[in-house]
Amino acid sequence: MKVIAQRNLKNRVQFQCPFCNRIWERDLDHVEGTAPDKSLRCRCSCKENFSLLPDRRRHFRKEVQLSGAYIHDRIQTRGLIHFKDISLSGARFEVNAQRSMQVGDPLLLRFSLDDPDRSFVQKDSVIRSIRGNIVCVEFLTTSDDSDALSQYFAETESAE
Repeated sequence: MKVIAQRNLKNRVQFQCPFCNRIWERDLDHVEGTAPDKSLRCRCSCKENFSLLPDRRRHFRKEVQLSGAYIHDRIQTRGLIHFKDISLSGARFEVNAQRSMQVGDPLLLRFSLDDPDRSFVQKDSVIRSIRGNIVCVEFLTTSDDSDALSQYFAETESAE
């Protein structure tokens, strides 16, 4: 049985034993250089063994329910999007209608965060994958400390 574990905001991996449901957190920086599909063998205090597949993303990915818009320069279209998750370096969202988007196409994303200030964010991005109406993008510039997105994740971290 494989368990997929995602990094939290403290750059640690939290996972749960699939047999006894015990939850614990570990720092897995020592596995950073291993192959992306390499799983780790774990043994819980309940004496059961299972495989752990750490998520090797660069930044914590937060599940959200945000609406926004995209501007697609190559085909000169605009559309509404619904964000599924977001990180400091990218996002996953659903488009209302698939309009000849291709991997590698640039998009301009505009959206407001669900923070108390409803901070407006505008990000240049490039499409990394498309599955049906789900599009994954990488932001072309990473957020700096003064950026609304960085502050949003800093507030999320302090709330944990």
